[in-house]
Amino acid sequence: MSFLEARWGRVSLLSGFLLGALVFVAGCGSSGPESPALRLVEEFGDAAVSGTPTSVPKVLAPRWGGGDSNEEIGDWKAGIGFVSFELKEGHLVGKTKTKVPLIYVAKPESMNQDDSIHALEIRMRVSAGSKVEADFTSQEEIDFEEWAEDAADSDANPSDMSTNLIPGDDFQTYLLTQRPAPAGSTARIQNVVVRPTDEEGADVEIESIRVIFRKEHLLSTPTGVSWQGLSNVYRESLVSRTPERIVFSLDLPSRPWLDLSLGTVEGGPVTFRVAVEEGDSREVLLQKTVTTPHHWVPVPIELEDFSGKNVDLSLELEGPEGVSLGIWGAPVIRNRGQAPVQSAAAESSSGGSPRGVILIVGDTLRRDHLNLYGYERETAPTLAKLAHDGVLFTDNQSQGAWTKVSVPSILTSLYPTTHGIVNIQDRISATAVTAAEAFQKAGYATWASSSVPFSGQLTNLHQGVEVLYERPSVEEPGAKTARPFIDYLLPWLETHKDTPFFIFLHVFDPHSPFEPRPPYNRIWLDGERRTEYLEWVEKAKEGIESDHMKGDGLPSSDELQKAGIEQEPFVRAQHDLYDGSIKGMDDEIARVLEALEQFGIRNDTMIAFLSDHGEEFLEHGYPFHGLTIYGDMTNVPMLINFPGRISAGTVVEETVQSIDLLPTLLELSGLEIPEIFQGKSLIPLMQPGSNPEREEELRGRPVFSERRAPAFSDHEHEKRDAFAVVQDGWKLVYNTFTNNKIPEYELFDHQNDPINLTNVADQNPEIVERMAKLIDQYLEESSAVKLAPEAATEGLSEE
Repeated sequence: MSFLEARWGRVSLLSGFLLGALVFVAGCGSSGPESPALRLVEEFGDAAVSGTPTSVPKVLAPRWGGGDSNEEIGDWKAGIGFVSFELKEGHLVGKTKTKVPLIYVAKPESMNQDDSIHALEIRMRVSAGSKVEADFTSQEEIDFEEWAEDAADSDANPSDMSTNLIPGDDFQTYLLTQRPAPAGSTARIQNVVVRPTDEEGADVEIESIRVIFRKEHLLSTPTGVSWQGLSNVYRESLVSRTPERIVFSLDLPSRPWLDLSLGTVEGGPVTFRVAVEEGDSREVLLQKTVTTPHHWVPVPIELEDFSGKNVDLSLELEGPEGVSLGIWGAPVIRNRGQAPVQSAAAESSSGGSPRGVILIVGDTLRRDHLNLYGYERETAPTLAKLAHDGVLFTDNQSQGAWTKVSVPSILTSLYPTTHGIVNIQDRISATAVTAAEAFQKAGYATWASSSVPFSGQLTNLHQGVEVLYERPSVEEPGAKTARPFIDYLLPWLETHKDTPFFIFLHVFDPHSPFEPRPPYNRIWLDGERRTEYLEWVEKAKEGIESDHMKGDGLPSSDELQKAGIEQEPFVRAQHDLYDGSIKGMDDEIARVLEALEQFGIRNDTMIAFLSDHGEEFLEHGYPFHGLTIYGDMTNVPMLINFPGRISAGTVVEETVQSIDLLPTLLELSGLEIPEIFQGKSLIPLMQPGSNPEREEELRGRPVFSERRAPAFSDHEHEKRDAFAVVQDGWKLVYNTFTNNKIPEYELFDHQNDPINLTNVADQNPEIVERMAKLIDQYLEESSAVKLAPEAATEGLSEE
């Protein structure tokens, strides 16, 4: 029987919005008082929009060429890769001599410092090539040799914006848009760099280059639904222009309130007004003038005076003379105290849905550094208490070896081969169902944090998220993000304590650089040992080849040896800082539990915790993660705590996998598990005997992990794909690249050699042969159902 057991007959367009673009959605119609949420972005198709300005002002933006005087286009200079490059009759004309020709210009004084860049418009003709790229850089002096080396491999080093070329004799207009969606100002930009083609020997003639700011883009786009960020906090939004009025005809639930935040990109005043009309009466519930751009203003509005009534809800904008922009962030009418919408099968069961679901991912966390897994240090007493009062999975396997691959698996319950994420620029297909979408469909408010771009909109994981805090929203540098993100979370949690909520809290604290903030940096490493370790790091950096590893002070075993530094005390000191970072993260998680208690919803909130992958501390000769799928990378913690629904002290010793978590949470919540999921609910293992048939399917099944070499892999040992299967106490690793140090198959005693240090493949050829067939079957089946790169377009208009 297939271990994927997934049915893939349907393909649906889900709610991932095109970044930076306004997307119209069909109205869903009022869902009635039984629904816990009326999402106005979904109701917009039935809304009435009036007051639309007949013309919009042009936004001052740098334009080089294309006008009566083309003097400014001469400001562009060839950086590298041209045989010739000069200004002729108002056009920039050149011939390339390499595949990475670069031109650049310093940021002009006319560039708006207060707005973000939406796109770069280039009008040119090119004789040959496949791609045009552009970057905005904060570098005042550009090292073009280094830049060209990075740009030569665009898969490994993707540019800020790019699009396909149409080579030929005709001039073409290219629009290169920012990805992910812009959220900040241009203040840090120093230079604009353009790679007009990726072909040597190509003739290039540029007529004009123009910057398009977000304000210009939004002003010129009809009012509608959009995914908008202010100071790197993103919301599903409605964007409108003064003096527009958007009116929704709605049947309000029994205890309604409007969940809403306001924002603008204007430097001047914009007045937001919310009014309710019932028959001939009109009541203004909110009038708020916003003068600070790039800043969200939460304004929850009570609607209980209109409970159970049919009303017209009006969102109105006013501003000074001219046209101004207003952003209505994540507007949802919620029903206070309303339970989520359960599946038909769950409605008849005795257990109800949780009020809240919090999924926490602690990045780069090995389970053998947690006291709940037997570690000698008390690094995580909060997690230990959650596990003690809930269920602990003692042998959970991650499906990926770095965040870009593993978090999509966690949030979509799909194997990496199926979701298709390999490289930095890869984005998950909109045909996937994310955790946020599954809970949002049932009426949950959704909030997420992303400690690294891989777990946010860069990977398309914002699908279904109403409020997203990206990493740049945290001003503090470094890897320790639990404190600031929880600072952001707690006010939102208080506002939403009476409504169903789903939270994805991604924290980065265990990740390198390992140095935690005080006082955690000195819990286990202080005095002379600390001073000595810091001296070792500086000495080792001199011989570290990788710039990334050098920045974090992470030498390989060979690099340590060349520096004359003993490995064992060096790694022990790394452990001390790593453990301190874990303790800092754990204390911050305790603040979430404290808030839940204060809000009176602790017993009605389900909390799950796991890690996306582990970390190597030179066990196999290298630091960091993402290079292998040995046990130090794939043995990750997982626990679930749900008071009253999960018996305290439950321990599941069966081997499970991270993609099993989401279907488990959905079943515990009484929600439908999408057919597309490849993970399995673990409730039969948590409640032995409750469902013998499903329990039998889970016991002894093969569990898989994989590591496909991303494009930025530089060294020979980094360029291998590797696939692993765990079953019946054995772990087999299949390496596609082999040499005298790396065999094709490695077999490990999974229970007694959890870090995978002793290869026993030669002694057990029959086991290797049997498990190799499982990997072959896994690759065949997971590849056969790989997601389509884009959502289906059936039913969409040309626009």
